[in-house]
Amino acid sequence: MLFEELDIKSEYDSRRNFVYADFFNKILPFCNHYRRFGGIFSGEKFVQCAEGLQEFIKENSGKMELSIIPVFDENDKLAFKEKTIEKVISEKWKLELSEIKDTLKQDHVKALAWMIVNDYLEIKLILPQDENGNPLTQVELKKLDILNEVGIFFNKDEPEDYLSFRGEIDVDDGEVVRITTSRPWIESEKDQINSDYNKFVTFWDDETCKIGNIECKIKPLTEELLEYFKQKAPETKQDIPELKKLPQLRDYQKIAVQNWVDNDHKGIFEMATGTGKTFTAIGCIKKLQENNSKLAVVISAPYTNLVDQWESALKEWYVPSVKLEEGWTKELRHSIRSLNETSDERLTVFICSHAKFATDDFIQELESCNVPVMLIVDEAHHVGAGISITDNDGVVAKYGSRAGLSEKYTFRLGLSATIERHFDSDGTDFLLSYFKGSQQKSQVCILDLKEAIEKKFLCGYNYYPSFVELTTDEFIDYKEKTIEAMKYLTSKVPKVKAKGDFIIMQRSKIVRDAENKMDAFVTIMKSFSKIKHLLVFCSEKQYDKLETILKNSPQTLECDRPVFRRITYDNPKNKRDRIKILRDFANEDYDLILSNRVLDEGMDVPQAKNCIILASTGNPAQFIQRRGRVLRQFDDLYIDGSKKTHADIFDVLVKPKINGLDDLEAKKLEINLIRNQYKKIKEMSELAMNKDQCLKKINEFTCDLPKELLEFDEHGNLGNSYKSLSGND
Repeated sequence: MLFEELDIKSEYDSRRNFVYADFFNKILPFCNHYRRFGGIFSGEKFVQCAEGLQEFIKENSGKMELSIIPVFDENDKLAFKEKTIEKVISEKWKLELSEIKDTLKQDHVKALAWMIVNDYLEIKLILPQDENGNPLTQVELKKLDILNEVGIFFNKDEPEDYLSFRGEIDVDDGEVVRITTSRPWIESEKDQINSDYNKFVTFWDDETCKIGNIECKIKPLTEELLEYFKQKAPETKQDIPELKKLPQLRDYQKIAVQNWVDNDHKGIFEMATGTGKTFTAIGCIKKLQENNSKLAVVISAPYTNLVDQWESALKEWYVPSVKLEEGWTKELRHSIRSLNETSDERLTVFICSHAKFATDDFIQELESCNVPVMLIVDEAHHVGAGISITDNDGVVAKYGSRAGLSEKYTFRLGLSATIERHFDSDGTDFLLSYFKGSQQKSQVCILDLKEAIEKKFLCGYNYYPSFVELTTDEFIDYKEKTIEAMKYLTSKVPKVKAKGDFIIMQRSKIVRDAENKMDAFVTIMKSFSKIKHLLVFCSEKQYDKLETILKNSPQTLECDRPVFRRITYDNPKNKRDRIKILRDFANEDYDLILSNRVLDEGMDVPQAKNCIILASTGNPAQFIQRRGRVLRQFDDLYIDGSKKTHADIFDVLVKPKINGLDDLEAKKLEINLIRNQYKKIKEMSELAMNKDQCLKKINEFTCDLPKELLEFDEHGNLGNSYKSLSGND
């Protein structure tokens, strides 16, 4: 196949393309010779040279020649006083390569090592020097602007068919910032190809050269590194691992994508946390690319950490993205204008917060886009809200995230573990209507917890509900607030009703922060043979009491003090430091994490296998997200050699009491709350590994309640006997 048939573009920019996927991985399978020179190379960047080399090595027996500039810093300059340049280079590369933990990258090192040992890869080192003959550091080289790279590809089938590229590769993150190509089928570009070829030969054949006014020595790879690669190299070509492995959708995810397509590219994936909503959504993007040469995609997520996770997930699929952070309006405007003006095939993906995509500025810029636009809303239940929201960058959507659901979006996809909004049927209906497609469906994929566990997407669990009572003072306060709230809740005047809602919110905090929950916490903690891999969901008001218990654990818990960390909305202040805390938790530097709502959604901690829920809003969506934090499969071994076989969920609840409520309307309100709580406990118990034990706890919950109170019809709705009891017609 000629290179001309590969649809090679004139330039590639990492803000719009994932250059390794769109360019290198596309052309290398059709090459048997690849020459590349210039640019600063660390051990990490060296590994990237193996991107796309699967066919190049195994099928084409390709030959690669690299003439590269090693990275030096000020510490290396000091080392040169005691060690040779060759020694410093060898030690740096060996250290950098040995620190690579990623399996795929390790496979790339093995492939390159095999090529070196078998003379399919030859490396020469370019050493730019100052006037005293000392190698220049990375900082010094950047100031001189001499870091552009040049590469030349030779067609395995047509010896006279070759093309070249020039560009700068960012050393810090390994992504191509921008490259331009020269293609032999474009007459005006032929001279540049010849110039690139001659430049390479100059660097390759001589022992010295000049880059601008900078003198450079050219040296072969050191003997020490050659010996290192001999030890790393597989014995035969057949032993070289697979070099590139893109994610693959499971069958149910493929079905979900097709259902979405059949519904006129609209719908909601209501999938249990941990079942791969993100990858399934990316599968929808890839499907759209098949029939849309130019496409814009907006991905909206509620939190900074989720925005970051989307960026990482897209990179796994070699899909480029633009993360809208500081200066986002200018970035958005520039990218949309570029997309509108280009004649090339292009996919542009924007990732931002729910707040940003719902601002007037965002919607206004979006209206100027003249290519099809897809919307993906992560944690879509949030977006039914019509109240003002602010993101971590201080961006305010004054009309709420619902304002972002523009009619401009041709393709629409909502993602949620549960789309139903708690006590907001209007918001739920709005979402279902917005995502409804041609088949009059809104939810095109429903994968509940039961199915997810049965199919081993999530792990099984034990459920341990426990019940505490309000103290006398707490119940008096609770009863007074209930009666007071009912004076306002029955009003048809919105402002008056809102006052009742506020009192109910204050009342809920009495249950949330119930004093007796601390005793239950101590009991649960004492039941652990080893405190490890534990998440504790609590309220802000409970933090100090919990920390006192944990810090004095030899007395309070009769065990050694566990190593723990608190995560709140203002601690740590840098939101991305939370990621480091969770990474340390995964590495068992912390035994447990105390958190309020921060870990409710989007934080992947598959190592967690125990959780204690001391405080919750009563919102079913919140509980679903919290249990999802510990139900994710973890296939690796823990440090002690054990495996995650299941999760343990401890749910501390306040035992309901209606006998002290004489007001009929107050009693009806309380009965509704009891029924919602009972339904959650019952559903969790039915799927639990310790179902029989849970049934005993359910009896404990219901023992003082009228039987007819807990009757449901086949749809889970209010039974007739309950209506009679509560005074409903």
